[in-house]
Amino acid sequence: MQIKVSFAISGGTAESEALPLLTLEVDAQPSIETLGLRLADAKALLARMQAQIVTRQVDLLSSSRSSEPFEA
Repeated sequence: MQIKVSFAISGGTAESEALPLLTLEVDAQPSIETLGLRLADAKALLARMQAQIVTRQVDLLSSSRSSEPFEA
């Protein structure tokens, strides 16, 4: 079974399109040992999410700074 995880940001005046972050292959017939995410999958997902969040925040910060008047 595949699980596809996407990421989108909403709020403010614009919403971002959903960006695919990770596709996981999980056991379609899980046992108690294989339930949920493996640690490596969770770390990969968190790292990709963090990269997208930071990228969006830097974009917002850059655009707000560029609209401020320059003071010498």
